[in-house]
Amino acid sequence: MEPIENEPRKNTRADQARLNGAQSTGPTTPAGKARSRQARLIHGRYARSQEQGTSILILNENAEEYTKFRDGWLARLVPKTVAEQELTDSFIANEWRLIRSQAAETAMLNNEIRATKTQVDADHQKLSGPAREQARLGVAVASLYAKSGASEALDRKINQLHRARLSTLQALVLLRDRFPLPAGRTQEVAQNKPFLCSDHPKTAPDGSQNQAA
Repeated sequence: MEPIENEPRKNTRADQARLNGAQSTGPTTPAGKARSRQARLIHGRYARSQEQGTSILILNENAEEYTKFRDGWLARLVPKTVAEQELTDSFIANEWRLIRSQAAETAMLNNEIRATKTQVDADHQKLSGPAREQARLGVAVASLYAKSGASEALDRKINQLHRARLSTLQALVLLRDRFPLPAGRTQEVAQNKPFLCSDHPKTAPDGSQNQAA
């Protein structure tokens, strides 16, 4: 009886995955490395990048201005625990977005005032000074709300941010009232940076150190 030669083993899907993984060297571009740094964070709203400050900012906003804004609120609210700092950062982010939304509303009205100025001046030639300015504003508001849903959406966003900042502040006050920092415990978190979930202190409620899995 002739011996049966063993057929070459075919690569399984797992084998192919291992081969592909061995060829991967990770991100090489600055943008790719930045995305990779942020991928490890559990809450993306606290992700930071060296190029643009915090992920809360949009392209035309200044990271240094946001840092000063945040530092001012931290000095006022003074979070002392991980939970307090998370609520504080949520409040600060909502406050910043509220200011942005109000600025956007002002910009939209200014654009509409400029767009309708010629027609308003022609229709209200007898008006002068403050009266004509009021007419320009009234026509701009009516025109803005009549021709698109952007203004209504912005109004809803502003109202939503007002409620969110208030509810977050109330939650912070309630947390401090019902769950005060135990006597003898020192401050648990640093205030010089947005709280990152990867920075959670690995300490059990009883003060003992949790064992890594």
